[in-house]
Amino acid sequence: MRTMNDALIERVQRTLFEDEEFNGELEAWCTDRCSCFDLDEDSEHKLEYTSLHEEFCRLFEAKITRVLESDGASVEEFWQKLTKAADGDDDLINEGFLLQCLAATVDYGVFVNTMRGLRRNSLGK
Repeated sequence: MRTMNDALIERVQRTLFEDEEFNGELEAWCTDRCSCFDLDEDSEHKLEYTSLHEEFCRLFEAKITRVLESDGASVEEFWQKLTKAADGDDDLINEGFLLQCLAATVDYGVFVNTMRGLRRNSLGK
């Protein structure tokens, strides 16, 4: 039996993974900013990388917040459910997957590697 929480988790997943408008917005944001990143993986990270990463994370947070609030749910409830999934609750497999995806999405190292890859692609390298 699906609960309201299950439906909400599914809605957040669909928004983050299937919403073409949102994904296009993220792609355009990344494409517009990838030129700030050095291609040399051994180079020291610029402070600007951290600022861009924080801005990128805020895009995700704002989108998730809008989805939750439009369904009358709170961000706190959502994170509590995902935290239970992280703690190994076997009944929350979908939530665990979503949590892993969100963690990878907002991970600084993954972000920098992705931005460098976009820059390489834009230069045809």
